[in-house]
Amino acid sequence: MGKLAIGSYVQYKGQWYLACSIINSLVTILKPGANAKLQVHSRNLKVSKQHAEFLWGKDDRGYLVTRKSGEVASLSTNRWVNRAWFDAQVRA
Repeated sequence: MGKLAIGSYVQYKGQWYLACSIINSLVTILKPGANAKLQVHSRNLKVSKQHAEFLWGKDDRGYLVTRKSGEVASLSTNRWVNRAWFDAQVRA
């Protein structure tokens, strides 16, 4: 078991998600490939040892890049962003 942090891969009800925001004990999670956000209590999550890569963009915002598929999540909107747009406009 890993320690819960922004960018952690977490399991909730048998599905894997990416933790994008942690406020007190509430964690906002995103399912890879879908913009559906869930907000769940941290005690309901199983945390993996793996973490997504954190990048600071040219627009002074934080982004998470998944390890396997390379999908990009914005930490300011808690949504997935277009990879081509990210590479052309934001990547520092």
